[in-house]
Amino acid sequence: MTLLHGLIGVGVVEVVRAADETGLLEALGQPDTPAGLAARLDLSPRVVDLLLGVLCELGYATETGGRFGAQQYLTRVDPTWEQVGTFARSGAVAPGIDISDDRGANYEESVALLARVFRDPAAELAAELALAGRVLDIGAGSGIWSLSMAARHPSTRVTTLDLEPVLPRVAATARDLGVQDQVQSRAGNYFHATWEDRFDRIVLANVLHLESESDAAALIARWADHLAPGGELVIVDFFGKPGAYEADLIRAVYRLHLGMRTEIGKPHSFEELTAWCAQAGLTDQRLISLTSTASAVSALVARR
Repeated sequence: MTLLHGLIGVGVVEVVRAADETGLLEALGQPDTPAGLAARLDLSPRVVDLLLGVLCELGYATETGGRFGAQQYLTRVDPTWEQVGTFARSGAVAPGIDISDDRGANYEESVALLARVFRDPAAELAAELALAGRVLDIGAGSGIWSLSMAARHPSTRVTTLDLEPVLPRVAATARDLGVQDQVQSRAGNYFHATWEDRFDRIVLANVLHLESESDAAALIARWADHLAPGGELVIVDFFGKPGAYEADLIRAVYRLHLGMRTEIGKPHSFEELTAWCAQAGLTDQRLISLTSTASAVSALVARR
């Protein structure tokens, strides 16, 4: 990191603070022109215009036809961030996604948001991958990653596996993408569920970071055995593009977000993931950097 990056970081913090204190963030809930927002808040139109330029680049605001509003997914603030101060003082992890009887119910609350956040990168990944007839999505969540593959290839059939409380989110995503007839879901724990079938592609998307190193490696080995000859394992996660400032920043922020919700999970490195795949016999590997996430989220595709 350079001094310039540090100065920009300080500026970002202060811009967001100013937008909050002046009421601009809240005002974006009703889209308006910069002049209209300024009049409503009794601020200088020039100042509002300058602040909006930064807020749009940060993803807080979006512009359509000269009118600025809040990003849709930000109108329901992620409650985890409201606990940063408490977490910093106590170090206590909130009840959340570590393995427990409540894991499915706790995770279900965030799945709808994740479907919106990852819609564009999921479509980007689907465009980079070849047709796979039979896809198994492990810990599917909303199913946005595998169902985007189905949306691109009508002959693809997807099976999703997740805990019972999460499965309605898969059905909602399938309806949204128009692929209801291409998907079937099964409730189960991905450490214990088994299939006699073999699949052309198995997806582990934003799953491995929920687990410790040993359990993440075990999951890769376990599900690699369910690949058909020539099949591929697709791992999507926050392992990023090393040395890319924006990707590294997003990954660092996500690592904090995850650390507030789990004591056992963390974003595993690209080197760890490739080594675990090799140990599972998957030595033909390639990296797909997803530009729609500034390459902070990437996909590792591995096959025997």
